[in-house]
Amino acid sequence: MSFNQRSVFVRTGLSVAVAMSMMSSVTQAEEVYELEEIVVTAARTAQTVDETLAPVTVIDREQIERSQTQSVTELLRTTPGLQITENGGHGSSTSIFLRGTNSNHTLVLVDGVRINDVTGGMPSIPYLDPDQIERIEIVRGPKSSLYGADAIGGVIQIFTRRGSGDPRLTVKVGGGSRTTGNADLNYGGKVENTSFNVNTSFFETQGFDRYVPVDADGYDDDDAYRNKSASINVRHSFENNSEAGFSIVHNQGKSEYDAWDATEAYTEFSNTIYQLNYRLPVNDVWNTRFETGYSVDDNDNLIKNADTGAISSTGKFKTNRKTFAWINDVAWSDTQLLTAGADYHKDDVDDGNVYIEPDSGENITSRNNKAVFVQNQSDFGWSDLIVGLRTDDNDAYGAHTTGNIAWGFPLPHDMKLIASYGTAYRAPTMAELYAPESGSGDIYLSNQNLKPEQSESYELELRGDLASAYWSVSVFENNIDNLIVNKGIGNTTGGNTIYQKSNVDKSRIRGVELSLGGNIFGWDLVSNITFLDPKDLTTGDILLKRARQEFNVNLNRQFGQFTVGGDFTARGQTTHWGGDKAPGYGFLDLRAAMQVTSTVKVEAKLVNAFDKDYQTTLDYNPEPRGIFATFIWSPQL
Repeated sequence: MSFNQRSVFVRTGLSVAVAMSMMSSVTQAEEVYELEEIVVTAARTAQTVDETLAPVTVIDREQIERSQTQSVTELLRTTPGLQITENGGHGSSTSIFLRGTNSNHTLVLVDGVRINDVTGGMPSIPYLDPDQIERIEIVRGPKSSLYGADAIGGVIQIFTRRGSGDPRLTVKVGGGSRTTGNADLNYGGKVENTSFNVNTSFFETQGFDRYVPVDADGYDDDDAYRNKSASINVRHSFENNSEAGFSIVHNQGKSEYDAWDATEAYTEFSNTIYQLNYRLPVNDVWNTRFETGYSVDDNDNLIKNADTGAISSTGKFKTNRKTFAWINDVAWSDTQLLTAGADYHKDDVDDGNVYIEPDSGENITSRNNKAVFVQNQSDFGWSDLIVGLRTDDNDAYGAHTTGNIAWGFPLPHDMKLIASYGTAYRAPTMAELYAPESGSGDIYLSNQNLKPEQSESYELELRGDLASAYWSVSVFENNIDNLIVNKGIGNTTGGNTIYQKSNVDKSRIRGVELSLGGNIFGWDLVSNITFLDPKDLTTGDILLKRARQEFNVNLNRQFGQFTVGGDFTARGQTTHWGGDKAPGYGFLDLRAAMQVTSTVKVEAKLVNAFDKDYQTTLDYNPEPRGIFATFIWSPQL
């Protein structure tokens, strides 16, 4: 789409593009055409996938339903360049390594609201329910120039389900191995100018023993998981083409884990995300949006003493974050689109610790971040150019400026070459800056003088379209400085080591991503292979938990009322703490579905079909082979 066409969108209030930006691509049975998919995360404004100058993966509602997935981590694991490690099973501690960057180098948003942990920087992805999700957009590569801190590896944005078409009720009931059961009730649609979707879900599994060693009390048992969730999304369009909406997502439950000298150890979690937005077409060329959000994380780690049976808390964690964004799209000519705005967020923490700033002696319980950003997209006909700049000002570490530039060149045979450069950073967390001394043997100290981790990234991508397929090849390098690690600074009188958080490490990550997808010989195919060279330049070693090779393939095919498919993932060897190695592995999931009537559907899924024994995190078990079935009823109301 040229900017001349895009200017027309703006002159009509951008109503079509923005309305579609939170929805999956439209595929209705009665239509004979399919609209090109719209994404918003890559440029923080509506674009078609083809227009983006960054590698983007979209997982829409149709793919979510077809996958029969039980967790968001399952949905994400086949994304190019994205590796996930789990400490065993549903609800366990999960790390995301996007393009080989650290697990706290990926920014995760839900309806535009940050969900990265305030004290540790990790997002609470394991607790999200796929039945709440409309679509997921994964943007690979640095995006701090648009989103600020923590977007070194990229951005994952999750959009809650939205209603469209005639209101429809869907009831799902399922169960399977490991005493697993789930129930989901969803009602959504559109009435005149108001769209809505309401969802409530319950998932429970007895689980399996997460931890490999069995020589300690509490380890040789199954670790159960329970999640009760609810979400609502409402949007209304007004006569002046403006639009207002809100969404709420809530998850709460219990996740068991293994702990020393405890017959029971578990986390009780409760997470809620609120979001409110308003979009207004000011005039023919200017569209403005206001977004505000509030998120609350409330988690408590509890153990039952093996001898006395007493239950005690080993760590209570409660934080909240308030966010506000003002975003403007201005088509200042037929070939130019300017996006500019301001962001604000305030973090509050209450985890039982007292965070004292050493210089002032002040108790730090919150911090503010203010930012302004600007980005311009140009369509020269013979090429596309995007340039962006952002400045953040944080209470804790001061000002930080990031930028990006990407240039795309159309080539013959429906190909496009894109060259890009970007800078990004991760902010030190409140715990890294101000946490009190910890450790019963070795001592760990925070450091109020920490600087943000920062990166420089280069990328060259070649992409193309075939008759019914697409492909892409990306080559990238990311250099990261001032990595925050525990540095030994001395010893206690008892001979234990004293560690302090310090900016001492450097890493360099080089990689190649190859993707191929589309309809090939009647099969819907999504496949990719990634080669990584993730190196710690301080030690010369490979970065921990990163495989140097990963391959994913997803296949689906419909035969009348039947649908069959599967996912295969293969990953190379990884290095873990102490230099121990986890061997490479491959595993296969299979699935089938049958549309019995127009309102009744049955599904079945075989997880880890060959019962492969592997470890994404050393000493933690993978999900064993299991079979699950689901009954779906969508009555006509």
